Amino acid sequence: RCGLAISCAVRPYVEEHSSSPALVQGLQHLGLLTAKPLLICFNVDDDLFRIACEGREDHLAGLVPKSMGEYSRVIVSAALESSLALMPRDEAEDMLDALEFPKDSAEECGAWRVGMEQLVRSGFDACGRHVFYTAGEKEARSWTIRRGAAAPEAARAIHSDMERGFICAEVAHVDDVLELGSVSAAKRAGKVRLEGRDYIVGSGDVVEFRFNV
Repeated sequence: RCGLAISCAVRPYVEEHSSSPALVQGLQHLGLLTAKPLLICFNVDDDLFRIACEGREDHLAGLVPKSMGEYSRVIVSAALESSLALMPRDEAEDMLDALEFPKDSAEECGAWRVGMEQLVRSGFDACGRHVFYTAGEKEARSWTIRRGAAAPEAARAIHSDMERGFICAEVAHVDDVLELGSVSAAKRAGKVRLEGRDYIVGSGDVVEFRFNV
């Protein structure tokens, strides 16, 4: 409780002066909890979850002290999602129909996702991170980078030599690769483009870096 009280007291000051380069630089090495993004997860019952899916969740904001400042929020019903996770997709849809959840809104607020997935996605957003992909013949995997990172910085997430010897990047979108079946098929369909060192790597990009060391 003491730690929470201190956080509530200090956080508004940090947010108010977050545009000051001197303050930001001075606080970076301290790793202060009050300087970090805040994400709050509400685990609610079926009735409150239905209200949230209808876009009427403003009353939940009253549960958070105003002194906590700006924050991101995730609304889940762990009990409901644990039941849905054990069901085939069609049965899960029937259950939501029986509970009269609005489907379109439920998709947006995470009813179709496992709560942990929704929480991870929101955590990435709050921290200013996202992922890009590499897809070779033997494996495909994701890499976490800072949102706004240019191609050489993204290449460094794989290996520092790629950043040092960066030439260009071959970029496709993951949706095109999944639809066509492979990066090679995406190339044949004209879905792959060449980008230089100023290219900002986006979420969902599938990238092959060309480099020479």
